[in-house]
Amino acid sequence: MRPILPGIQAGVSVADRLLEERRARRRAGDPRFTDDGRAIVRRLIAGDLAVEFGRSLDEISEADPLLSGHDCQDGHDCHDGHG
Repeated sequence: MRPILPGIQAGVSVADRLLEERRARRRAGDPRFTDDGRAIVRRLIAGDLAVEFGRSLDEISEADPLLSGHDCQDGHDCHDGHG
């Protein structure tokens, strides 16, 4: 098919156009996520903060009875929101 306008093909449905726009936005990333935010996340998952971040997740998981799988310390049912 030949383009009617740059980036728009003749015979392309509205649904196909919307789907392609959604894919383009996903590839571009969340616009609310700033470059500074992206840099911090990169440091958390693969950079100099990765070990510390992993350790803090482990500590949180271990301290939370629902995440750790441990029984509540005071004998209440952890799943009722009062444990």
